[in-house]
Amino acid sequence: MSIRKSMFSGYELTGEDAEAFLRQISDPTPNPFAGAAVQRGRKLAEEYARTGRATIKVDNEGKVIRGE
Repeated sequence: MSIRKSMFSGYELTGEDAEAFLRQISDPTPNPFAGAAVQRGRKLAEEYARTGRATIKVDNEGKVIRGE
């Protein structure tokens, strides 16, 4: 199993990594976290379009407390 990349080509997956990747992209079940991330991103994009900036605040533990 390996993941290889060269300067002039893309990534090459072999062995277990390739099998895991194929299983992941073949699974039709939507990821609930992806939908939530898209919604947060849209809010930030709207704020940026409106004001020219988007603000994200995090607490001391690295958790997002604003910008969602």
